[in-house]
Amino acid sequence: MVKKAQNQWWKEFYDQTFGEIVLQRDNYADLDVTVAFIKKYLHIKAADTIFDQCCGTGSISHALARGGINAIGTDLIDGYIDTANKIAQSENLPAKFTAADAFNYVAPRECDGAINWYTSFGNADDDALNIEMIKRMYDSLKSGGYMAIDYFNTALKLRTAIDGDSQEFTHETDQGIITVKREFYLDFDRSMSGSSWTYQYPDGSEKTSSGESRLYMPKEIFNMVKEAGFEDLAFFGDYHGNKIGLESPRCICVARKP
Repeated sequence: MVKKAQNQWWKEFYDQTFGEIVLQRDNYADLDVTVAFIKKYLHIKAADTIFDQCCGTGSISHALARGGINAIGTDLIDGYIDTANKIAQSENLPAKFTAADAFNYVAPRECDGAINWYTSFGNADDDALNIEMIKRMYDSLKSGGYMAIDYFNTALKLRTAIDGDSQEFTHETDQGIITVKREFYLDFDRSMSGSSWTYQYPDGSEKTSSGESRLYMPKEIFNMVKEAGFEDLAFFGDYHGNKIGLESPRCICVARKP
């Protein structure tokens, strides 16, 4: 039986093991495509400042900062922020990261752009709570600044996902091999997509936790972004800027603060 995530599950789920396996990205080709998208569609250039909401360990902010863009990042998990700041300091990057709750945190100065990437939005089953993240992006932007929310394409997920499907893989650490089992589930009663992750550590111990995201269609995201005050909304289906469709891997909403 797959464990279902509960309200405000994220601090347990996004632990150091998940951060090391998933968030510390070494695929610079993928990051290059993401950076190019952000620069083009959010109209960001060198010396501008971008707000990276739910930044994780800061991979996108670091990539942007290497091109001379100032980055302000926030994430709830202290360990992720420590990692992000250490990388920025070791490379002398114009990036600063703060541990804070993204539902409440506003950047300390107005930014030229704001992003919420890799489906870090929509983690609550309460729409009134999720929209608070969009409002904090609005509050963090200059007038005329652009924001982007990168989400999965719910239409594709519902067509291809298999409830109860699972995968197993291993991850090598300095302490030994971690075996990971990921089980996927759909909760139609709550309109949530989730996955349960079980880690078997080298010392024989085990941990299971679950994470979820709302099954938002583009129109629902459109309505929330409009309600938060944004204008000129546009949707894209991937990091190359292609139009969203049934087969698109992503649902990316770009909008402007008036």
